[in-house]
Amino acid sequence: MMEQSMHRTDLETLTHNLRWLRKRNGYSKKTMAGILKIGVGSLSKLEHGVVPPRLSVEFVFAVHDHFGIAPSALFSVWQE
Repeated sequence: MMEQSMHRTDLETLTHNLRWLRKRNGYSKKTMAGILKIGVGSLSKLEHGVVPPRLSVEFVFAVHDHFGIAPSALFSVWQE
């Protein structure tokens, strides 16, 4: 049981990676939301580990288009 709690969930990994990408590139939430083709509120929710009810998976493809990162890689721990 203890071992499982030490691992990030997929959602935690996704939110961490999105926040890291945004900050690494010096983007505001507004700019990053535009890149992802989602609203600023949706991005804020995502960055806090909440999946907005109307969020489409299309945003992961927008990450690929803009950053060249495979959608599956967003769910892998690649930055601390």
